[in-house]
Amino acid sequence: MANGITYLKRAFLSAFPVIGPHHCIEAELMLAGKKKITWFPVAHDDVVFEDYEFQKLHDDRKILDIAVAEGKLISVDVNKYDSNYPEPISIMRHYAQLGQEENLKMISEFNKHAFGFADSSEAKVKLDKDMGYYLSYRKRDILFFNFVETGLVPSLMKEAILNLNSSCQAALREKLLLEAGYDLQKWSDNFGKAKCTR
Repeated sequence: MANGITYLKRAFLSAFPVIGPHHCIEAELMLAGKKKITWFPVAHDDVVFEDYEFQKLHDDRKILDIAVAEGKLISVDVNKYDSNYPEPISIMRHYAQLGQEENLKMISEFNKHAFGFADSSEAKVKLDKDMGYYLSYRKRDILFFNFVETGLVPSLMKEAILNLNSSCQAALREKLLLEAGYDLQKWSDNFGKAKCTR
């Protein structure tokens, strides 16, 4: 009975549009082939973060690097330079599924400007679709995000929407993890340890 109620609750809440539909499961979806493109900040491999979400992001990036080395994914770095330093001062590594080479190139070029990493003389890239499309978001999530971020939504209403968002986001996360073949209990147990495991 409890499993049936959990299933119905998950099905109900995950049907609503959410902001950040892949929060904390980007790597899992990439490894399962359920997400076309994503990006992660790059820090030195031996860095340890106090915040477990940052640590998971860092560890997941290293796991995706292994998938690239094994030929399962492709990647490209978007670097920010400072004229005073020879090495990049910031790196955002973009990952994509095999066959997404053109989209990866377009998104990484677009993000050079979006992140403020581009030289002002470089031409801006225009996307032919909403960014959410390339990130494999559902259409309802894209429309919802665009509506909330228009600036037309009063701040109190926006705050209420974001408070409701967390329950729907968690339900969608569980649904997507199950569809990608993950055991929810195992994933949850490992989340605090910043592990991307099935």
